[in-house]
Amino acid sequence: MRWWSAVLLASIVLSLPLQAQLPAQLIVLHASADPNLEQLDAYYDENWIQFGLRFREQSYPPVELFPGSPVRVSVALAGNPGGPDSAIASLQLTPQEGRVHWVAVVGVRQPSQFAPNPEGASIAVRLLPALAPAESPDPTRVWLLFLHAVTDAVAVRLQRATGEQLFPLTSFGNTAAGALVPADTLTLELVRANGEVVARFRGDLRGAAGEAGVLLLSGFAQPAQNQGGPAVELRAVFPYGNPVVFERVDTGTPTAQVQLIHASTEPQLREMDLYLDGVKRVEDFAFGQATPLTQVPAGVPLRVGIAPGNSQSERDTLRSFVAILPPGGSLCAVALGVLEPVRFAPNPEGRPTELSLVGFPLRERASGADSVLLAVVHAVTDAPAVELRWGAFTLGRLSYADALPYRSLPPGLDTLRGLPREYVLDLSTDGGKAAVLVVTGFAQPAANQNGPELQPILVFPDGTVRRLSPVVSVGQAHAQALPVRFAAPTGAELHLQNLPNLPAGMLRVELWDILGQPVLRWQGMPEGASYRVPLSAMLPAGAYLYRMSVEPAGVRRMGVVLLPGQ
Repeated sequence: MRWWSAVLLASIVLSLPLQAQLPAQLIVLHASADPNLEQLDAYYDENWIQFGLRFREQSYPPVELFPGSPVRVSVALAGNPGGPDSAIASLQLTPQEGRVHWVAVVGVRQPSQFAPNPEGASIAVRLLPALAPAESPDPTRVWLLFLHAVTDAVAVRLQRATGEQLFPLTSFGNTAAGALVPADTLTLELVRANGEVVARFRGDLRGAAGEAGVLLLSGFAQPAQNQGGPAVELRAVFPYGNPVVFERVDTGTPTAQVQLIHASTEPQLREMDLYLDGVKRVEDFAFGQATPLTQVPAGVPLRVGIAPGNSQSERDTLRSFVAILPPGGSLCAVALGVLEPVRFAPNPEGRPTELSLVGFPLRERASGADSVLLAVVHAVTDAPAVELRWGAFTLGRLSYADALPYRSLPPGLDTLRGLPREYVLDLSTDGGKAAVLVVTGFAQPAANQNGPELQPILVFPDGTVRRLSPVVSVGQAHAQALPVRFAAPTGAELHLQNLPNLPAGMLRVELWDILGQPVLRWQGMPEGASYRVPLSAMLPAGAYLYRMSVEPAGVRRMGVVLLPGQ
């Protein structure tokens, strides 16, 4: 009887519906600008969250916790064998279902060695908790809470440049309640209690719609009085997305717009960091990539430092330059050259190839949709002067480190000539745009530490980069071009006509799209003096690489064709 009762009770219990709880999430955010706390190890209870957490980094991925079960969060100096028992700061929190618990490290370890807080607040290192939803309640906007972590700054409120207030007056070591902000490019102002605007920042939140995170103000207002620590920065951080770093626009300083293109073939700079006046503005910037136009101070000397990717501070800079930008201007700066020219093949014309920046005025768009503006930069250290042509247009002659000014071209597709190989330059969809054609890489990689091979890239003001595909001729081609006539757009076949110079035999035709993916393989015998190649009705219009061969004669031809829509 007892056995039957136990079975009955178990069946009743198992039949009861179970309501699943959403886990809570925990993220530790390193917001202490103390140079002596550059890296920290983060823990919850006796479990590690992340080792070597750096300043302005967050732990990733978020740790999932059971709601309602208290945990102790702590941080210790990186590498300390004592683990959580050697914590320099800790707190206890009770996770809430479905919420994200941000725990920020703020303050400094030895307050007497830093500038005091102007309002008398303690600046000793501690953990500051903040609670956020897992996502924005409005999928079209961004949910942010404001966290003030600048030890030597007064209380500030945040408003848009339009005067719309987003966050109320907030002092160091405090947070302001979350607010919904537009998923747009925003200019935010830090305003003191007396209404004085002390700083202005601009950031692009267009890619963060529907996300929820923290708007972090960190660094030092006066780095020189704080052991030369990092300057003030504003950034938005999210549990899973990349941070959005706001560009600082000083209220009393005019600005200019700059686009940086990484065309330096230096092996140590396959990825680079860029510092402006000691502040890291571009991080892990890869060779062959470009930034979008970015606001920077103008009319004053600007210290520009280039460092390897993952650099820790401006002390890691390998080359420094001083630039004064014209207020209100837009410029393109191309990083090119190498650190130690003696270790690379010399320039055939004797031009210096040491790492440098080449700059020129940047155009953002053409005057109309019937034209494309194109500038050209020669960044190949071991190549002589080249004279570039695009179809029937001569772009001009230029040597290493030269920049040809913009010229207007019609939208279209044609072959770029004048380099060791020919390339497809497709401007057919770029009417109304402006772009910079940069020729980078090495002409002879084997003589240059096996660096990247020569590669033309097309760069647009928004940072988009296109790599040009080569056109290669194989075998003994006849003097006349292969005539190709297309069927009517409604017919899904390609007619190859008037081929008297081709020997008789089986014709093989292969097509690849511009990314090198095969889209067609066909073979057949001629119908009289022509061939009919069937095309897929799903094949989109555009440029394609073709290879045609006649067997057994072994005649081969390659080139580029432009297919109309079906």
